[in-house]
Amino acid sequence: MIRIIFILLIFFIGYFFIKKRFPQLPNLSKQTIKKLLMGSLLIIFLSLLLTGHLNSLMALFGLGLAALLRFMPVVLRYVPYCFNLWQTFRQSHATWSATQTRTHQNNQMPPSGVKGNISVEEAYDILGLKSGASEQAIIAAHRKLMQINHPDRGGSPYLAAKINLAKQRLLKNRD
Repeated sequence: MIRIIFILLIFFIGYFFIKKRFPQLPNLSKQTIKKLLMGSLLIIFLSLLLTGHLNSLMALFGLGLAALLRFMPVVLRYVPYCFNLWQTFRQSHATWSATQTRTHQNNQMPPSGVKGNISVEEAYDILGLKSGASEQAIIAAHRKLMQINHPDRGGSPYLAAKINLAKQRLLKNRD
């Protein structure tokens, strides 16, 4: 068994040595690396078979199979939870990707549910300012709220759009 680990270690050290020592060689594709690895494992298996040292490998394989069968009920009990978690992740990732695509295509397009027209009073309320605040105060309040609520930092796209609309409305109102 130690010989197998030693041979695999030599193989990986050799691979990384060649890759570092000769960077001008073309990059090996994943398929080529997979073929080399499978060929190496086949050569190791055949050499162990022919020399009669395959017993330890078969014992390790049997131990792994027994452990797999022993823990299979425990693993299968959690498969539905993992599947539901995976589906939730995929759906949220797809929704997030679609939102990012929309906002990158049109930077002015707010998320659904955000109206383009808000009143001046509502804009002051959103930014937490009193009526008649200066332009610097509006920009500072906007910056402070966006640092907390930006979607790239885990904030809500809806709130970020409302904050942006409030800033635009107040700065436009000044002109």
